[in-house]
Amino acid sequence: MGNLSQFWKRTRQHGLSWAVLNGIGQVRRRGLERSFRVEQPKALSRCLEDAVKDYSSLNRGLLHFVEDFGDSSTLALLKHLAPDVVLCLGGPVYPKSFIQSCPLVLNYHSGYSPIYNGTSTIWFAFANGHPHWCAGTLMTMNPVVDGGDILGHFLPDISPDDNPLTLFLKTTLGAAILYDRILKSFERAGIVFARVPQPRPFFDFRAIDWTLIHVLNVKKHVRRKTCAAFVREQRVEEYWRQPTESAARELFERTTRDLMWRRE
Repeated sequence: MGNLSQFWKRTRQHGLSWAVLNGIGQVRRRGLERSFRVEQPKALSRCLEDAVKDYSSLNRGLLHFVEDFGDSSTLALLKHLAPDVVLCLGGPVYPKSFIQSCPLVLNYHSGYSPIYNGTSTIWFAFANGHPHWCAGTLMTMNPVVDGGDILGHFLPDISPDDNPLTLFLKTTLGAAILYDRILKSFERAGIVFARVPQPRPFFDFRAIDWTLIHVLNVKKHVRRKTCAAFVREQRVEEYWRQPTESAARELFERTTRDLMWRRE
């Protein structure tokens, strides 16, 4: 019933043709994800490695589950815990009350900001024939979706047989790498980071933007092994370590230019 009401809502907002293309596209995308899991179990297991085991070994007293980031109970919990920094991995639109709940709130976006912002950016980039823009962005949190100051980029390695699922998992693992590095910087120097103001995004995707056409494009690029033209090793850019804001911006612009024009 919920899916049907969502369909009619999309129909009223975007028209019947687009709602149908979107609905079919979402269903077909879930089918693609399942097929990738079946076809590439070894590649996926390498991405996940010991993640489940490591999570299971955590002290349960350190885990807190909340339903609403803007709820008064969540804010009360943050006040009680009094963290120096809060780390987020994508997620919903965080309210200003949450963002202002501690001295520093960081977010890791699975997409190369400001080229690909919004939702499912790894899938959209792949469908557009841009696997080299499959990356992760570390940024400060603000109320604008993917609008915070940029602190770093994680560029996962790319192999000829990669697909959106493997690149998404590789990119997500980059969150642990960047967060580990910036927390060590935080321990040494506190909140002293060079930042790059977020430029206006080139693409800013929503769930409604995904259609059957994108599914067909993903299948085409997997079949043609488009990733073979963009093979690279893992790369991390730490703008926050730069001595000045202008040096951070220069490194960010050079990294973006290199990705834009480099093709092997």
